[in-house]
Amino acid sequence: MKNRLRSTALTLFLSFFVLPGLLACFPRQALAFAGGAGTSGDPYQITTAAELASVSSYLGVGNSGKYFKVMNDIDLNVSPYNTGTGWTPIGTNSNAFYGKFDGNFKTISNLYFNNSSGSYAGLFGYTNSATVIQNVLLSTATVSGNYGVGALVGVNYGSVTKSGVNGGSVTGIQRVGGLIGSNYGAMTYDYSNNTVYFNPTSSPTCCVGGLAGEAYSGGSIQNSYSRSNIIMTYNVYNQGAAGGLYGNDYTSSTKAYLYSTGSITMVSGSLPSSVGGLAGSNYTTTSNSYWDTQTSGLATSSGGSGVVGKTTAQMKTQSTFSGWDFSTIWAIDSNGVINNGYPYLQWSVTDSTAPTITNVSSDKANGNFTTGEVIDIDVTFSETVTSTGNVTVTLETGSTDRTCTFTVTGATSGTCNYTVQAGDTTSDLTVSSISGTIADASANAMTNFVPTTNLATNKALVIDTTAPTTPGTPSTTTPSSTTAPVWSWTASTDGGTGLATTAYTVQWSQSSGFSSGVSASTSTTNSFTQPSALTDGTWYFRVNATDVIGNISAYSSAGSITIDTFVPPAPAEDIPEIEDIPITNLETTSEGTTEEPEIVTSSIAVILNDFPSYTSGEGKQLALSSNQVVKFKVESETHSATVQEVGADYAILLLQSEPMTVYLGVGQTSRYDVNRDGQDDISITLNGITNGVANLVFAQLGQPKPAASQDSDGLSWLTYMWSILVLMIVALITRTLLRAGHKSKPVG
Repeated sequence: MKNRLRSTALTLFLSFFVLPGLLACFPRQALAFAGGAGTSGDPYQITTAAELASVSSYLGVGNSGKYFKVMNDIDLNVSPYNTGTGWTPIGTNSNAFYGKFDGNFKTISNLYFNNSSGSYAGLFGYTNSATVIQNVLLSTATVSGNYGVGALVGVNYGSVTKSGVNGGSVTGIQRVGGLIGSNYGAMTYDYSNNTVYFNPTSSPTCCVGGLAGEAYSGGSIQNSYSRSNIIMTYNVYNQGAAGGLYGNDYTSSTKAYLYSTGSITMVSGSLPSSVGGLAGSNYTTTSNSYWDTQTSGLATSSGGSGVVGKTTAQMKTQSTFSGWDFSTIWAIDSNGVINNGYPYLQWSVTDSTAPTITNVSSDKANGNFTTGEVIDIDVTFSETVTSTGNVTVTLETGSTDRTCTFTVTGATSGTCNYTVQAGDTTSDLTVSSISGTIADASANAMTNFVPTTNLATNKALVIDTTAPTTPGTPSTTTPSSTTAPVWSWTASTDGGTGLATTAYTVQWSQSSGFSSGVSASTSTTNSFTQPSALTDGTWYFRVNATDVIGNISAYSSAGSITIDTFVPPAPAEDIPEIEDIPITNLETTSEGTTEEPEIVTSSIAVILNDFPSYTSGEGKQLALSSNQVVKFKVESETHSATVQEVGADYAILLLQSEPMTVYLGVGQTSRYDVNRDGQDDISITLNGITNGVANLVFAQLGQPKPAASQDSDGLSWLTYMWSILVLMIVALITRTLLRAGHKSKPVG
């Protein structure tokens, strides 16, 4: 028991007193980033100035495998990075930065460092050969230090690629560069465009360059440029090499495909002897490189025969740069907008969005205009249009389209001057369309010319690119027996130029999807009367709307109606008895006999049995229209046929006593059993149709001898034959028996 108590007490002592003290001796790094694990696949995510400053917590060889990535633009013009000495550079000569840093082409702006005695000054102070810095964009960086001073890195031993600085200044005493102070590593695809101040106050001192102060001990610079200007103070010792791109190189590595345009000026006194347009002094050669002799003010440069001076015009001409890769690395804007017409690195222009039209305006108010008067039409773009191209504005002036065209290059707007023509006296001039062939600095061609903002209605120009609202679903209260229904729908609205005079297009079809048999007409109002008679069946109607400028809405949902013009016949009990129906249209001959007429058109019933041709089976022809009735007898039983409908090539009759519906096409004959005795009693033929009157031929069919009687006669005959045969057989058997009995009598 005592041992257990001692063990418990020891555990508690270690937990509360000893262990916390040991952990305090080995502090952990706190996660100071928005996310990420610091690996190549999941780098630490930097989203704020404080998170960017936290990279200084990951220095030394132990952090050589750490990865960092900037996730959004970061402004360092916040406390404490904009006061006192400002920013603390990442890495020193005794504790360098070893990690991998990806700026992700996000902009880091307003870097501020101000310590004239501080060395290794820049966003990064000192990097190791394992370091990778890429895709970093600096804007308005102000860095002032002593030794090894640059906007991005003070002293670089690592790899710096696809990085640059725009604006701001770099000030230093020794090894000062617009982007990197002293380069021992590899620089590729980099640029600088700022002001570099070189203030040598001690002896000896070295060097200043627009991009890098020096390339030293294996340091290389390729496919890079500088447009930085260098300003030197009085140099009492007349020392320090100065060059438009690099000041000095010593046992450095490859330096190729470089150019510079910046000037090198002296505040007081004369420039040192080692000054050159591209390079101040060199121990190794530079190849395929150029400087602008006019903007630099320098006619010579170090770097060897591979460094050539050119005029400003030549520096802005692609053919000057023989052997350079203008396919994947470099580009040049012949319009002189991007990078002022000098070659630029393709990666540095990352815009993938084409320009759009943000507004169209006019210098005139609404009203009538005088023929010959000029109206300015100003078109504003979302960004600078760099390529030379034409923009055409098409106007709707009354019923006639007019156009005017303007050219735009390197601007965010352009003006089209439209001269009012005879007949252009409408209160509004409407822009119906805008088109053109222009692009931005990234060669993103403009394809969408629809303005994102319409003009106010009190301007002379009205932009109308919006279609009217979709009309409501057509409906009708017209009876289905009406072949020309009347339709109505909820009217469309249009907030632009208004609906056109003939605002609506109406379509109708017996296909619900309007895939076939579509007819169309127009209507000035939201009501429409069918212009032509519809046949029986289901019909579908839909409608769209058009405004003055010609914008068309979507079709409405389809309404439908079923046309039914069939009139049912009168009930059988309403048909008069045969004796009550007079015979009409009969003629009497001179002999007193009745002669049947060729055509009967009476609207009352006709009795067929009174016509000899009908009862003889030859057939009686009658010209009948709808609702006319014929009657006939079969074995003293009265039957009737009512004409229900006469079409273009058919007729429909109702044999009412059965009843059955008879459909006959022209030239067709059908036979019918009306008294259901198994035998057809009547035949009807449709010979033709004339003006809605059917020429029908009725004939009575003869009644053959019933099958049962035939069977009875046949059976009697067979019975008679069988009786004769049986008698003959009986007689034969009797004769045979008698003979046999006679032969068997005994002898006496």
